[in-house]
Amino acid sequence: MNEALSAGLPVIATKEVGACFDLIKGKKTGFIANDMSEFGKMMLTLFDDDHLLKEYSVNASELMQNNWNYDLYNKCLNDAIKKVEQCR
Repeated sequence: MNEALSAGLPVIATKEVGACFDLIKGKKTGFIANDMSEFGKMMLTLFDDDHLLKEYSVNASELMQNNWNYDLYNKCLNDAIKKVEQCR
């Protein structure tokens, strides 16, 4: 999912994919499907609506560039190191 969003591709995931709540829900970067029938309908929605596809593509790319990047990973790693150091 991260790689697709980074490439500016909107994603469709089932609700069982944990990352969908961090990367899709409320962010207009794709859809969360309840089942495979809904999954197919969502694919057609993006296929049939060029404007929506472009909007979600831009949102996907911006989300990853501005939020899910090496700065975030570096911060999370440093936070984890600090917590380990506090346990000593």
